[in-house]
Amino acid sequence: MATDPTPALRPLLTATHPGCAAGLPAVASVPLSDCRGVTQRPVATRGLRLWLTLVCTAAVLVPSLAFAEPARLMPKYRDDGGELVDDPVQLKQARAEYDSAYETFRKAAASYRQEVKDFVTAEIQGRAKQAAAGYNTQIEQLEDAQMELRREAIARLEAFIYRHRDHDVYTPDALFRLAELYYEDTVANYNRSQDNFAKQMDLYNRGKILDPPVDQDRDFSRSIAIYKYLHWVPEGTAMAPLSGKLSGIVLEKRWPKHKLSDAAMYLQGYCESDMGELEKAVETFGKLEEHYPNSKYAAEAWLRVGEIRFDAGEYVEAAAAY
Repeated sequence: MATDPTPALRPLLTATHPGCAAGLPAVASVPLSDCRGVTQRPVATRGLRLWLTLVCTAAVLVPSLAFAEPARLMPKYRDDGGELVDDPVQLKQARAEYDSAYETFRKAAASYRQEVKDFVTAEIQGRAKQAAAGYNTQIEQLEDAQMELRREAIARLEAFIYRHRDHDVYTPDALFRLAELYYEDTVANYNRSQDNFAKQMDLYNRGKILDPPVDQDRDFSRSIAIYKYLHWVPEGTAMAPLSGKLSGIVLEKRWPKHKLSDAAMYLQGYCESDMGELEKAVETFGKLEEHYPNSKYAAEAWLRVGEIRFDAGEYVEAAAAY
Protein backbone atom coordinates (compact mmCIF):
# COMPACT_ATOMS: atom_id res chain seq x y z
CA MET A 1 0.00 0.00 0.00
CA ALA A 2 1.37 3.45 -0.98
CA THR A 3 2.03 6.14 1.61
CA ASP A 4 -0.41 9.12 1.73
CA PRO A 5 1.50 12.49 2.02
CA THR A 6 -1.65 14.51 2.79
CA PRO A 7 -1.87 13.82 6.58
CA ALA A 8 1.32 15.76 7.12
CA LEU A 9 0.03 18.65 4.97
CA ARG A 10 -3.47 18.71 6.43
CA PRO A 11 -2.63 20.66 9.69
CA LEU A 12 -0.99 23.45 7.66
CA LEU A 13 -3.93 23.67 5.28
CA THR A 14 -6.37 23.65 8.21
CA ALA A 15 -4.69 26.73 9.71
CA THR A 16 -4.53 28.72 6.47
CA HIS A 17 -7.16 27.33 4.05
CA PRO A 18 -9.77 25.32 5.96
CA GLY A 19 -11.86 24.78 2.86
CA CYS A 20 -8.93 23.28 0.99
CA ALA A 21 -7.98 20.98 3.88
CA ALA A 22 -11.53 19.73 4.27
CA GLY A 23 -11.69 18.91 0.59
CA LEU A 24 -8.58 16.73 0.51
CA PRO A 25 -9.55 13.10 -0.19
CA ALA A 26 -8.18 10.39 2.08
CA VAL A 27 -6.95 8.35 -0.82
CA ALA A 28 -4.22 6.57 1.21
CA SER A 29 -6.68 5.17 3.73
CA VAL A 30 -7.99 2.75 1.14
CA PRO A 31 -5.62 -0.03 0.13
CA LEU A 32 -5.12 -0.35 -3.55
CA SER A 33 -5.93 -4.00 -3.32
CA ASP A 34 -9.48 -3.15 -2.08
CA CYS A 35 -10.42 -1.16 -5.19
CA ARG A 36 -12.31 -3.88 -7.02
CA GLY A 37 -13.03 -3.57 -10.67
CA VAL A 38 -10.41 -0.85 -11.12
CA THR A 39 -7.04 -1.52 -12.64
CA GLN A 40 -4.34 -0.61 -10.12
CA ARG A 41 -1.88 1.97 -11.41
CA PRO A 42 0.23 2.94 -8.39
CA VAL A 43 2.62 5.12 -10.48
CA ALA A 44 -0.19 7.25 -11.88
CA THR A 45 -1.82 7.52 -8.45
CA ARG A 46 1.41 8.67 -6.83
CA GLY A 47 1.82 11.29 -9.57
CA LEU A 48 -1.69 12.61 -8.94
CA ARG A 49 -1.03 12.83 -5.21
CA LEU A 50 2.20 14.69 -5.82
CA TRP A 51 0.44 17.12 -8.13
CA LEU A 52 -2.26 17.78 -5.52
CA THR A 53 0.41 18.36 -2.89
CA LEU A 54 2.15 20.97 -5.07
CA VAL A 55 -1.15 22.74 -5.85
CA CYS A 56 -2.11 23.01 -2.19
CA THR A 57 1.37 24.20 -1.20
CA ALA A 58 1.17 26.92 -3.88
CA ALA A 59 -2.28 27.94 -2.64
CA VAL A 60 -0.76 28.48 0.83
CA LEU A 61 2.50 30.21 -0.11
CA VAL A 62 1.74 32.26 -3.23
CA PRO A 63 -0.99 34.57 -1.79
CA SER A 64 1.14 35.47 1.18
CA LEU A 65 3.99 36.37 -1.16
CA ALA A 66 1.85 38.21 -3.69
CA PHE A 67 0.06 40.44 -1.19
CA ALA A 68 2.97 41.15 1.12
CA GLU A 69 3.50 44.90 1.51
CA PRO A 70 6.94 46.11 0.48
CA ALA A 71 9.04 47.74 3.11
CA ARG A 72 8.47 51.49 3.28
CA LEU A 73 11.58 53.58 3.04
CA MET A 74 11.90 57.01 4.58
CA PRO A 75 12.32 59.60 1.80
CA LYS A 76 15.80 61.01 1.70
CA TYR A 77 16.55 64.74 1.52
CA ARG A 78 19.78 66.63 1.29
CA ASP A 79 20.46 70.01 2.80
CA ASP A 80 22.02 72.96 0.99
CA GLY A 81 25.47 71.52 1.68
CA GLY A 82 24.59 68.17 0.11
CA GLU A 83 24.51 66.30 3.42
CA LEU A 84 21.86 63.58 3.79
CA VAL A 85 19.08 64.56 6.23
CA ASP A 86 17.56 61.73 8.27
CA ASP A 87 16.16 63.66 11.23
CA PRO A 88 12.30 63.50 11.13
CA VAL A 89 12.03 67.04 12.57
CA GLN A 90 14.32 68.44 9.90
CA LEU A 91 12.45 66.45 7.24
CA LYS A 92 9.10 67.88 8.39
CA GLN A 93 10.52 71.41 8.37
CA ALA A 94 12.01 70.90 4.90
CA ARG A 95 8.69 69.59 3.60
CA ALA A 96 6.84 72.57 5.07
CA GLU A 97 9.28 74.97 3.38
CA TYR A 98 8.83 73.11 0.10
CA ASP A 99 5.03 73.28 0.36
CA SER A 100 5.18 77.00 1.14
CA ALA A 101 7.47 77.66 -1.83
CA TYR A 102 5.21 75.62 -4.12
CA GLU A 103 2.09 77.51 -3.00
CA THR A 104 3.85 80.85 -3.59
CA PHE A 105 4.86 79.72 -7.08
CA ARG A 106 1.34 78.47 -7.85
CA LYS A 107 -0.22 81.80 -6.87
CA ALA A 108 2.36 83.74 -8.86
CA ALA A 109 1.73 81.56 -11.94
CA ALA A 110 -2.04 81.98 -11.64
CA SER A 111 -1.65 85.75 -11.29
CA TYR A 112 0.61 85.84 -14.35
CA ARG A 113 -1.87 83.84 -16.42
CA GLN A 114 -4.70 86.18 -15.40
CA GLU A 115 -2.64 89.25 -16.31
CA VAL A 116 -1.86 87.79 -19.73
CA LYS A 117 -5.52 86.92 -20.26
CA ASP A 118 -6.67 90.42 -19.26
CA PHE A 119 -4.09 92.01 -21.54
CA VAL A 120 -5.08 89.87 -24.54
CA THR A 121 -8.81 90.45 -23.88
CA ALA A 122 -8.34 94.21 -23.65
CA GLU A 123 -6.27 94.21 -26.85
CA ILE A 124 -8.89 92.21 -28.74
CA GLN A 125 -11.74 94.39 -27.48
CA GLY A 126 -9.86 97.54 -28.43
CA ARG A 127 -9.22 96.32 -31.95
CA ALA A 128 -12.82 95.12 -32.25
CA LYS A 129 -14.08 98.59 -31.28
CA GLN A 130 -11.83 100.20 -33.86
CA ALA A 131 -13.01 97.78 -36.54
CA ALA A 132 -16.66 98.23 -35.51
CA ALA A 133 -16.32 102.00 -35.66
CA GLY A 134 -14.94 101.77 -39.17
CA TYR A 135 -17.60 99.32 -40.30
CA ASN A 136 -20.38 101.34 -38.67
CA THR A 137 -19.27 104.39 -40.60
CA GLN A 138 -19.34 102.45 -43.85
CA ILE A 139 -22.72 100.91 -43.00
CA GLU A 140 -24.20 104.33 -42.23
CA GLN A 141 -22.89 105.65 -45.54
CA LEU A 142 -24.46 102.73 -47.41
CA GLU A 143 -27.74 103.18 -45.54
CA ASP A 144 -27.76 106.87 -46.42
CA ALA A 145 -27.17 106.08 -50.09
CA GLN A 146 -29.88 103.41 -50.00
CA MET A 147 -32.33 105.81 -48.39
CA GLU A 148 -31.66 108.43 -51.03
CA LEU A 149 -32.21 105.91 -53.83
CA ARG A 150 -35.41 104.69 -52.17
CA ARG A 151 -36.82 108.16 -51.84
CA GLU A 152 -35.92 108.93 -55.43
CA ALA A 153 -37.80 105.79 -56.51
CA ILE A 154 -40.77 106.81 -54.36
CA ALA A 155 -40.86 110.24 -55.97
CA ARG A 156 -40.74 108.72 -59.47
CA LEU A 157 -43.57 106.27 -58.75
CA GLU A 158 -45.70 108.98 -57.18
CA ALA A 159 -45.20 111.12 -60.26
CA PHE A 160 -46.12 108.21 -62.55
CA ILE A 161 -49.32 107.46 -60.63
CA TYR A 162 -50.21 111.16 -60.59
CA ARG A 163 -50.10 111.20 -64.39
CA HIS A 164 -51.59 107.71 -64.96
CA ARG A 165 -54.28 107.09 -62.36
CA ASP A 166 -56.48 104.54 -64.09
CA HIS A 167 -54.36 102.24 -66.23
CA ASP A 168 -55.45 98.60 -65.87
CA VAL A 169 -51.92 97.14 -65.78
CA TYR A 170 -49.25 99.72 -64.97
CA THR A 171 -51.09 101.74 -62.36
CA PRO A 172 -51.79 98.81 -59.97
CA ASP A 173 -48.24 97.50 -60.48
CA ALA A 174 -46.83 100.92 -59.61
CA LEU A 175 -49.14 101.19 -56.61
CA PHE A 176 -48.07 97.83 -55.25
CA ARG A 177 -44.38 98.70 -55.59
CA LEU A 178 -44.96 102.12 -54.04
CA ALA A 179 -46.64 100.52 -51.02
CA GLU A 180 -43.59 98.26 -50.53
CA LEU A 181 -41.22 101.23 -50.72
CA TYR A 182 -43.36 103.12 -48.20
CA TYR A 183 -43.06 100.13 -45.85
CA GLU A 184 -39.26 99.93 -46.26
CA ASP A 185 -38.94 103.70 -45.73
CA THR A 186 -41.03 103.53 -42.55
CA VAL A 187 -38.91 100.69 -41.13
CA ALA A 188 -35.64 102.53 -41.97
CA ASN A 189 -36.85 105.75 -40.35
CA TYR A 190 -38.05 103.85 -37.28
CA ASN A 191 -34.70 102.09 -36.84
CA ARG A 192 -32.84 105.37 -37.07
CA SER A 193 -35.20 106.98 -34.63
CA GLN A 194 -34.56 104.16 -32.17
CA ASP A 195 -30.80 104.69 -32.42
CA ASN A 196 -31.27 108.40 -31.93
CA PHE A 197 -33.75 107.78 -29.10
CA ALA A 198 -31.17 105.72 -27.20
CA LYS A 199 -28.56 108.48 -27.58
CA GLN A 200 -31.01 111.20 -26.55
CA MET A 201 -32.16 109.15 -23.55
CA ASP A 202 -28.55 108.75 -22.44
CA LEU A 203 -28.05 112.51 -22.68
CA TYR A 204 -31.27 113.09 -20.73
CA ASN A 205 -30.26 110.66 -17.97
CA ARG A 206 -26.92 112.48 -17.62
CA GLY A 207 -28.65 115.86 -17.42
CA LYS A 208 -27.34 117.12 -20.75
CA ILE A 209 -30.80 117.91 -22.14
CA LEU A 210 -33.90 119.12 -20.33
CA ASP A 211 -36.76 117.32 -22.09
CA PRO A 212 -36.99 113.54 -22.41
CA PRO A 213 -36.98 112.21 -25.97
CA VAL A 214 -40.18 110.97 -27.58
CA ASP A 215 -40.24 107.38 -28.80
CA GLN A 216 -41.56 107.10 -32.35
CA ASP A 217 -44.08 104.45 -33.36
CA ARG A 218 -44.11 102.57 -36.63
CA ASP A 219 -46.86 103.94 -38.85
CA PHE A 220 -47.64 102.03 -42.04
CA SER A 221 -50.75 104.02 -42.90
CA ARG A 222 -49.22 105.13 -46.22
CA SER A 223 -48.88 101.51 -47.35
CA ILE A 224 -52.31 100.48 -46.03
CA ALA A 225 -54.01 103.31 -47.93
CA ILE A 226 -52.55 101.95 -51.19
CA TYR A 227 -53.26 98.28 -50.48
CA LYS A 228 -56.97 99.00 -50.12
CA TYR A 229 -57.07 100.07 -53.77
CA LEU A 230 -55.69 96.68 -54.84
CA HIS A 231 -58.01 94.16 -53.11
CA TRP A 232 -61.64 93.68 -52.25
CA VAL A 233 -63.19 96.12 -49.79
CA PRO A 234 -66.87 96.45 -48.83
CA GLU A 235 -68.82 98.69 -51.16
CA GLY A 236 -69.02 102.24 -49.91
CA THR A 237 -65.73 102.04 -47.99
CA ALA A 238 -64.17 105.49 -47.66
CA MET A 239 -60.69 105.44 -49.10
CA ALA A 240 -57.94 107.36 -47.33
CA PRO A 241 -56.06 109.98 -49.34
CA LEU A 242 -52.59 109.11 -50.60
CA SER A 243 -49.28 110.65 -49.49
CA GLY A 244 -46.28 112.50 -50.88
CA LYS A 245 -46.82 114.00 -54.30
CA LEU A 246 -50.23 112.28 -54.24
CA SER A 247 -51.18 114.01 -51.00
CA GLY A 248 -54.92 114.59 -50.81
CA ILE A 249 -55.68 112.54 -53.92
CA VAL A 250 -58.29 109.77 -53.80
CA LEU A 251 -58.22 107.50 -56.83
CA GLU A 252 -61.55 106.74 -58.46
CA LYS A 253 -60.62 103.32 -59.77
CA ARG A 254 -60.12 100.04 -57.85
CA TRP A 255 -58.31 96.84 -58.87
CA PRO A 256 -59.80 94.04 -56.72
CA LYS A 257 -59.04 91.36 -59.31
CA HIS A 258 -55.43 92.23 -59.97
CA LYS A 259 -52.84 89.44 -60.00
CA LEU A 260 -51.46 90.79 -56.71
CA SER A 261 -54.78 91.48 -55.00
CA ASP A 262 -54.43 88.58 -52.53
CA ALA A 263 -50.87 89.66 -51.70
CA ALA A 264 -52.08 93.23 -51.12
CA MET A 265 -54.75 92.04 -48.66
CA TYR A 266 -52.26 89.83 -46.82
CA LEU A 267 -49.69 92.65 -46.58
CA GLN A 268 -52.34 95.04 -45.29
CA GLY A 269 -53.09 92.62 -42.45
CA TYR A 270 -49.36 92.24 -41.81
CA CYS A 271 -48.91 96.01 -41.54
CA GLU A 272 -51.89 96.30 -39.20
CA SER A 273 -50.53 93.60 -36.90
CA ASP A 274 -47.09 95.22 -36.96
CA MET A 275 -48.68 98.49 -35.84
CA GLY A 276 -50.47 96.75 -32.97
CA GLU A 277 -53.93 97.03 -34.53
CA LEU A 278 -54.60 93.35 -33.93
CA GLU A 279 -58.37 93.27 -34.34
CA LYS A 280 -58.11 94.98 -37.71
CA ALA A 281 -55.40 92.51 -38.70
CA VAL A 282 -57.57 89.53 -37.69
CA GLU A 283 -60.45 90.90 -39.74
CA THR A 284 -58.26 91.45 -42.80
CA PHE A 285 -56.60 88.04 -42.56
CA GLY A 286 -59.96 86.36 -42.05
CA LYS A 287 -61.40 87.79 -45.29
CA LEU A 288 -58.46 86.71 -47.44
CA GLU A 289 -59.58 83.12 -48.01
CA GLU A 290 -63.21 84.21 -48.43
CA HIS A 291 -62.49 86.54 -51.35
CA TYR A 292 -59.36 84.82 -52.71
CA PRO A 293 -59.87 81.10 -52.00
CA ASN A 294 -57.01 80.01 -54.26
CA SER A 295 -54.47 82.36 -52.71
CA LYS A 296 -51.15 80.92 -51.61
CA TYR A 297 -51.24 83.33 -48.67
CA ALA A 298 -54.47 81.94 -47.17
CA ALA A 299 -52.79 79.34 -44.95
CA GLU A 300 -50.24 81.81 -43.61
CA ALA A 301 -53.00 84.35 -42.96
CA TRP A 302 -54.85 81.85 -40.74
CA LEU A 303 -51.56 80.99 -39.02
CA ARG A 304 -51.09 84.64 -38.09
CA VAL A 305 -54.66 84.81 -36.81
CA GLY A 306 -53.89 81.80 -34.63
CA GLU A 307 -50.76 83.45 -33.27
CA ILE A 308 -52.61 86.64 -32.44
CA ARG A 309 -55.36 84.72 -30.63
CA PHE A 310 -52.86 82.51 -28.83
CA ASP A 311 -50.85 85.51 -27.57
CA ALA A 312 -54.09 87.02 -26.29
CA GLY A 313 -54.88 83.82 -24.36
CA GLU A 314 -57.85 82.99 -26.59
CA TYR A 315 -56.90 79.35 -27.07
CA VAL A 316 -60.20 78.11 -28.48
CA GLU A 317 -60.15 80.73 -31.23
CA ALA A 318 -56.45 80.05 -31.81
CA ALA A 319 -57.11 76.33 -32.25
CA ALA A 320 -59.89 77.06 -34.74
CA ALA A 321 -57.57 79.30 -36.77
CA TYR A 322 -54.78 76.73 -36.74
